[in-house]
Amino acid sequence: MREGPNVRQSFDGMKIRSKAGEWHVDAWAVRPDLDKLGFFDNVPDHRSLFWSLYATRPWRRGVGYDLYYLGIDRKSATFERGTATELRHTVGARLWRPIATQELGLDFDYEGVMQFGTFGSDDIRARTFASDTGYSLTAVPLRPRLSVKADISSGDNPASRTLGSPSETISAS
Repeated sequence: MREGPNVRQSFDGMKIRSKAGEWHVDAWAVRPDLDKLGFFDNVPDHRSLFWSLYATRPWRRGVGYDLYYLGIDRKSATFERGTATELRHTVGARLWRPIATQELGLDFDYEGVMQFGTFGSDDIRARTFASDTGYSLTAVPLRPRLSVKADISSGDNPASRTLGSPSETISAS
């Protein structure tokens, strides 16, 4: 049993990495492993499939951006409204500048996500936006970083025929 969503999980799959001009592109498809007590004896969970196309590139003055698509097909997904088959598609974009380490500097990480698909006989329509804006004081002892973070996500209304809960993880439970 997994202890929580931040505990590592094993997957079996494949990944293709490529570069097209300034773009770095990864495509992959994986199945989560069902954990067993022995060594090297996990087997793929054929009830779940997770795939992606992820592209990233530098822009200017240390700023980069990412564009991505994620897909998940789970034969048994559980949300507050019940358990059903889930087919979810995620389209996202991210604009970022890394945390300054050598000189004073502004950093940020902004990401917007839209999700659509089906959960049983219901539709999925979910969205989220996350932001982290910071400033590093590298000339001050201990090099503190001041930041402001804000996240907002859609929620679910069990009375509707549309699942509004974003899904961010894959679980073999």
